Amino acid sequence: MNDTGNFMLLHSDSSLEWESFQNPTDTMLPTQAMNSGGVLYSRQSETNFAHGRFHFRLLQEGNLVLNTRDVQSNFAYEPYYNSGTDDSSNTANSGYQVVFNQTAQMYILKRNNQRMDLTMDLVPSTKDHYHRATLNFD
Repeated sequence: MNDTGNFMLLHSDSSLEWESFQNPTDTMLPTQAMNSGGVLYSRQSETNFAHGRFHFRLLQEGNLVLNTRDVQSNFAYEPYYNSGTDDSSNTANSGYQVVFNQTAQMYILKRNNQRMDLTMDLVPSTKDHYHRATLNFD
């Protein structure tokens, strides 16, 4: 595990086999990014780590959405939150990555390198506080 919390499995030649930052569950940590198609799932309960009813997804077209879903069928209900960062007429304006940077700012990075901030400017210092973004079960 490195200093950012990324757990990595390496081959004997130090090449990467697997890393937790590319396989998120319900939490993102500073320096972690989630690409298009990525998803965070809530747990079913505090002690049941199976996928729960909430998911936080960066859709292929560029929108970041927070939905509830039917746990049995995986059907996604209307989103509680939709970032509106898709642009079918100019895909350069669409989101392609959710970034939780080293200063605990969270934003959507668009293909034209513009940012849409998801956090407020007054985030406590990462030097004095631990940060994480977790999709809770309730």
